[in-house]
Amino acid sequence: MAQTSLDDHLRRDVFYLIGCSYDGKVGKACLKLLNPENQEVRLLYDETGHKPYCYVKEPPERVRELKLPGVVEVTSERKYDLLRDREVEVTKIIASDPLAVGGGSSSIRERIKAWEADIPYHLCYLYDMELTPSMPYSLADGKLIEAAPRSERIRSILDTHFKDFPEDERRILADWLNLLEAGQPKFKHLSLDIEVLSPVATRVPSPSKARDKVSAIAFVGSDGRREVFLLKTPSLGEVGDGGEFAIRVYEDEVEMLRDAFEVIGEYPVIATFNGDDFDLPYLRHRAEVLKMPKDVVPISLGREGASLKHGIHVDLYRFFMNRSIQVYAFDNKYREHTLEAIAQAILGKGKVIIEKPIGELSGTELARYCF
Repeated sequence: MAQTSLDDHLRRDVFYLIGCSYDGKVGKACLKLLNPENQEVRLLYDETGHKPYCYVKEPPERVRELKLPGVVEVTSERKYDLLRDREVEVTKIIASDPLAVGGGSSSIRERIKAWEADIPYHLCYLYDMELTPSMPYSLADGKLIEAAPRSERIRSILDTHFKDFPEDERRILADWLNLLEAGQPKFKHLSLDIEVLSPVATRVPSPSKARDKVSAIAFVGSDGRREVFLLKTPSLGEVGDGGEFAIRVYEDEVEMLRDAFEVIGEYPVIATFNGDDFDLPYLRHRAEVLKMPKDVVPISLGREGASLKHGIHVDLYRFFMNRSIQVYAFDNKYREHTLEAIAQAILGKGKVIIEKPIGELSGTELARYCF
């Protein structure tokens, strides 16, 4: 990956690499590049012909005899075995798509012992292309060029703080300084939460079946957006003033979801709490149940969670579940991983307490609970 100074890119748009995924429809890796000036995300598809792969110890002839599904090419390579401190000859299996490597019981890694077969394809692609998430890049002839901090700045830090370090260590430090000194943009982001009207108060709605109506959707944006969408139901009653947030009442669930998807599409970053397992899958599948056109739904689902077609999704439940975050960043202030426990421990306040099922709340009560 080429590297030049940010000063060399003043006449070019600078993008920040915020995401990478695999687009099964076109069969290519897709990079998500944020333009900090207009907060829009540009999709850049791979044009190098990169394919998923894994390694096995069996010779190419043996691999071909197995007739593994999805194999595009089989080649021999020499790799350095760190455990045995020697070079070894291995067979590289290039596959048609990530699912051929590890997508089911008949995939390559299930048929033969393979190495590098458990690495998610998007991470493999980033590593092979020498791309660093969150770093600034410019585009030249369809290729990304890292817009690193000025070399004078890096040399100044090295000479001031690390002048007595050996040269090999200074080279390693320079790589880290390029990362740590790189500028970071302000992300336009949106927090989202939904409530579902379940006919049985004690039953948790299924996000995969999405049979129950979405009764409320709350939004809080970094640009000042503060609103709640409510679906009109027989128990909704009169809806008062939300005070600190706006309330919009809908007669039709499809119209409410369509407007919600338009709101989501305005932001490059969406944050939820447990949105990978509930909020975003429920919205996506509910749209399918209601037979909404696929092109109006900005949510994409994968084995590792939910994301956005033109942005990224951050599930704060997974963030706070990380033991390093819990112990080192927040000094074990919270022990349980519920939204209530985390909010009380960090913010000193919790969720709005309700004394009756969601289906029995008034419109104002439901809006405040969801918000």
